[in-house]
Amino acid sequence: MTRPEAVHLVRERWERLGIGTPEEFPHVFSSDVDNMLAWANLPDVNEAINQAAHQVTETALVAVRCPTHKIGMVPRPLHRQSKEQIWCGAWWDCPEHKCGCSTLFQSPELRAQLAEMQRAAKAGRA
Repeated sequence: MTRPEAVHLVRERWERLGIGTPEEFPHVFSSDVDNMLAWANLPDVNEAINQAAHQVTETALVAVRCPTHKIGMVPRPLHRQSKEQIWCGAWWDCPEHKCGCSTLFQSPELRAQLAEMQRAAKAGRA
């Protein structure tokens, strides 16, 4: 996938979801395009995780705000994540310089694993 293709796809998704325009949220738009390119060019990532991350991105794009700075968080670029972090879900960070606030929207796989661990722990106590 080329950058112009990714820009076109992200712009279409934003229009479909009524999120806003790239001019209103240039940082978020740029991060969303970078994530689209990274996902498209990362051959060993499970397609289900890819789809889940894009669904989370669509849902969270306008809702995630830094609790400290009260500004919109941006998706963490995939090149700054390990495979384990990518597997865990979609990470969002505060764009403010040196702010350490981040949010994780768990992947379906991580939610299933945590639920299983919780069931095992409850069964061990019974």
